[in-house]
Amino acid sequence: MSDHEPQPGPTNSRAIVTCVAASIAAVAISLIYAGYWPHSATPAANVPPNPSFTPPAHGDSAENLNSPTLVDDASPVETLEPTITEVQRPVVVEAPPRFPAHVSRFDLATRDELLYAHWISPFVSSSDVRQWTWIKELVNQTGKWVGTAVDFGKIADAIQQGLSIEGQPALSKLDDLVQDCAQRLGVAKPTVIVRSSSTPAAYLVDAHSETFLVLTSEMLQLFDGAEDELRFIVGRELGHLKCEHLEVRRATLGLITVLNAVNQRVVPEEGQFALPTLLVGRMLTWMREAEISADRAGLICCGRPQTAYNALARLLHGLPSGSEMLDPNHPDFDAQRIVDNFERWEQEPLFKFVTLLQQQSVAALFIPQRLGALKSYAESDEYEALLARTKLTDTKTLVVVDSIEALGLADPGAGVSPFVRCFKENVALFRTKTDQWGATGHWTNIERIVGDQPGQPIYFEIWNDGFFDEFVGGFVIYPGSQGASDGIETVTTRILWNWKNRTDQARHGIATVKVRIAQTGVNDE
Repeated sequence: MSDHEPQPGPTNSRAIVTCVAASIAAVAISLIYAGYWPHSATPAANVPPNPSFTPPAHGDSAENLNSPTLVDDASPVETLEPTITEVQRPVVVEAPPRFPAHVSRFDLATRDELLYAHWISPFVSSSDVRQWTWIKELVNQTGKWVGTAVDFGKIADAIQQGLSIEGQPALSKLDDLVQDCAQRLGVAKPTVIVRSSSTPAAYLVDAHSETFLVLTSEMLQLFDGAEDELRFIVGRELGHLKCEHLEVRRATLGLITVLNAVNQRVVPEEGQFALPTLLVGRMLTWMREAEISADRAGLICCGRPQTAYNALARLLHGLPSGSEMLDPNHPDFDAQRIVDNFERWEQEPLFKFVTLLQQQSVAALFIPQRLGALKSYAESDEYEALLARTKLTDTKTLVVVDSIEALGLADPGAGVSPFVRCFKENVALFRTKTDQWGATGHWTNIERIVGDQPGQPIYFEIWNDGFFDEFVGGFVIYPGSQGASDGIETVTTRILWNWKNRTDQARHGIATVKVRIAQTGVNDE
């Protein structure tokens, strides 16, 4: 030991011990005060509470505790009562529901739903299932494995049972909920029936010149305590009424009855790749699009996108609630990708749809796709514009076609003598004159009224004039869909060669229609 180093002695030792003891005491007092050290439950009479004290963060040193003087010399440390600070969770305030002042059929319906309905509705209008020749054509194209599942008597019975209106009138609370939804959508309130059933279902029936909304007891039990979600369910069923789906839905119920009866084990290998007829394939695609349109009506009635998502997920209550595939709030849920990958069922093997159908309940059919479509819609400018609508009635819009131009009607060196037929719904409006032979067509000074509602589809068919007129292609426009205003609107769209039949035609055809739009009043829809 060096002569210059301090020698330990009694005085220095006592100083060191005193310093260490003081440090330990300071730390102990702080820990007791913060509630981290055992202590007596008896509070000190002269120790005021200190609500502003914050426990030390992990890693703080004793020197940084910055604790106030807590006790005097007469108060034993063990009697201190710490102040316990509760952690306050942030309160999430749910945004109030938002509702548009008015909604039309064409605000709700997807464009594909309108187009596919135009294609298939003329073939499914008969109420006699034995007159549905499209089922026979399906059997002829796909084979006996579908034919063995076709029993027209069972199809009729299934439709009658599936659309049964037997049950009890709804209680006033449910009846009032339906009335409120009907008012928001601008439709007449149907008679509400509660049907005893172990299957969750909700559906509309036209019978005896009256419309009935049937809700099964299981459906009401499923949404017991979730009234806002039940509004979505009721609203989407009324959306089918608003969008005029009932006739085609009846036919699709018959089709589902047939496909559900298919025995997959007897389907031959070649049958697993057979396409449906074009009409049946389009019916399957329309089914999905009609449900998406109805979901939009459900959103209008419940007023909150998250409520709508929850209601759809509840229909799949057998799946894990945290499924990434079914959680629109999950970062991996890509709504646009889901929509972009929608199947066109007329281009898919029928067996693929049979498998999908028999793996899911009808009530839960297409729900992953519907969630994607609904989220995409709820985040769109289209939905925001609808919510911003303040008028209680829709604007009556006069739409006049001034001119039509069609390009790419024939391959190089070939041509047609084209004329155009125009339709609203399936009602013919006018036929143009025949243009000169060639690969293009031009028609001016038409000046024909074609519509009176913004977004209403107008359908055009191009024909080749001859001894037997030959169909060339078709297209559709939706004038005023971006907000009707007075003036000229020029719409350019693609010509579809498979409008009436399947074709592998890859030629690029373009149609341009110039329309005049004028607001003339209001529609009391």
